[in-house]
Amino acid sequence: MRQDIAAARMTVVHDLPDLLNEAGEKLTKNGCRVHLAADAAGARNVLAGLLQGEKLAVRSYSKTLQEIGFDELAAGLNLKVFRTCVAEIVMDRLENNRAGYPPLPLINCAREETGRALQEELGAEGETSDLAELGRLLKDRIRENIIGSGVGVTGVNGLAAETGTLLLAEEEGNARNVSNLPPRHIAVLGIEKVHGTVAEALAAVCSAAAHGAGQKVPACISLISGPSRTGDIGFRLVYGMHGPREVHVVLLDNGRRFLLQQGFGDMLQCIDCGACQDMCRRMALENGWAGLFSLTMKGICLALVQKRIGPPEKTGSDEVACPAGIETGRFKQALLEFSRL
Repeated sequence: MRQDIAAARMTVVHDLPDLLNEAGEKLTKNGCRVHLAADAAGARNVLAGLLQGEKLAVRSYSKTLQEIGFDELAAGLNLKVFRTCVAEIVMDRLENNRAGYPPLPLINCAREETGRALQEELGAEGETSDLAELGRLLKDRIRENIIGSGVGVTGVNGLAAETGTLLLAEEEGNARNVSNLPPRHIAVLGIEKVHGTVAEALAAVCSAAAHGAGQKVPACISLISGPSRTGDIGFRLVYGMHGPREVHVVLLDNGRRFLLQQGFGDMLQCIDCGACQDMCRRMALENGWAGLFSLTMKGICLALVQKRIGPPEKTGSDEVACPAGIETGRFKQALLEFSRL
């Protein structure tokens, strides 16, 4: 699996401009509205226009949404946004916040900690101490929020250029509802998330699950190829029958092409599995880096290029077996190079 995914990701990085052009054409042909964002400010401008007039929205957990400051944007627009990732909600409630990679941390949380966090989130509804019941109550509330919202905002785990298909992968099923229950779906993804085919994108998603959460296949995988449409009624094409009538795709650069131009495109091979998280978390603590950014080798390089963190004083001596083929030595070389900017 390591050899296959590393080879596939190397090909993607090499062919990235062509794959992005193909993906944009296929997405448009599928009825999606494609928006290009050069940086985080550009992405916020696009989203501000798309969210104008909306009162309620829901979002899934996404490191890309964190990267562009989506929650701060929504607050400035007086838009009420409901979070839908149970792991994110619980981790934000814990006294010693260990958030940073929500697909993983609940594995390491005591049941008592999780129960207290759910009770706090639910308020009066969370009077029971039964963990299963608390989870059900929170999921019911999340579903009600999703149904009552006019727009759902998600990240994306992969984009297949050949068919213009978005892949969403998760364990809870809430992101799937965010993408298909509200009448409008906005998907935001970094341009490195593109793959050649659905099979290649799916392989990357499964590899990320295996090397991150230790699972072969995520419980919920959604394939989205445009707005909901049907021709069942009088052979007329009708949009929005079984899902959103609008799908907007925001392709974010924000330093990714710069990594390519500087000869460090291999950092974009990252599949966001979390295999390097221990090293990256330790590096963040040793260098006093604060704020929301992805604790991966790719995430740290991007945060440095984006001026969200300062140059590292310590890079440690860790060696990581990255399933996507990123060499730890190359990562540390990139840190030194970008520190001179």
